[in-house]
Amino acid sequence: MDLDKKHPYEFHHVKKNSIFDKEIEIRVKPIGLLKLFFLILILILVFFMGRWSVEGVPFDFNFTSGSTPETVPRVETTTPRTTTTPAETVPSPAPVTSAPAAPATTDTTVAETSDEPTITTYTKVDFSITSADRRWLVDWGKITNVGYIIKNNEAGTIKPDKIIMNVKGYADYDKIVLIPASHKLIKAGQERSVNIMVPKGFAYNQASVGDLKKVEITLELVDADGKLIKSAVRTFDLSG
Repeated sequence: MDLDKKHPYEFHHVKKNSIFDKEIEIRVKPIGLLKLFFLILILILVFFMGRWSVEGVPFDFNFTSGSTPETVPRVETTTPRTTTTPAETVPSPAPVTSAPAAPATTDTTVAETSDEPTITTYTKVDFSITSADRRWLVDWGKITNVGYIIKNNEAGTIKPDKIIMNVKGYADYDKIVLIPASHKLIKAGQERSVNIMVPKGFAYNQASVGDLKKVEITLELVDADGKLIKSAVRTFDLSG
């Protein structure tokens, strides 16, 4: 029997090569590698900028530590600004009265005591105004000090407490001037001559007082209970 006829079909084993057995050739251009590097760098920067803008985390590229960076609060130091105001230039006023004014001083003397009876009904007290010092400021003035004399002709001690001051033309405005402690007790027969400062001064102008050479000042001497002891009126030249 013929062998060719016995096996009409012949099978041949064909070896197939796998795709993994093929060699792959990769060609890299330097310019392409450089572009890839810059792309990765931009992506990293965008990532950290997003974290910083949302969480307020500062840029820190130190990857050696996994701990969260410690945020130190910023302390702002403000230096106060000093403003210097120029001093007001005031011309020296001319003397108002011929009698020299005694300098006003701050009295820290403790009031004395008296064994005499205290008088509360006043009929024999002499009270007069001796001077009025003023400072002139362009078109208005300010009374800074007033001088007065108190003489006690009563049969006992008087205790003046304050003076109520008024200037003609300012009927609705009174200035309270406290008497120094050493002058708040005056025994029978004693006399006190004082030049006292008017607190913050008494401002005036020609529109209110009229003739500046004839300004009328009134002082009322009052005790601690608000009872009038004696009043005095005098006209002064307070012009500039």
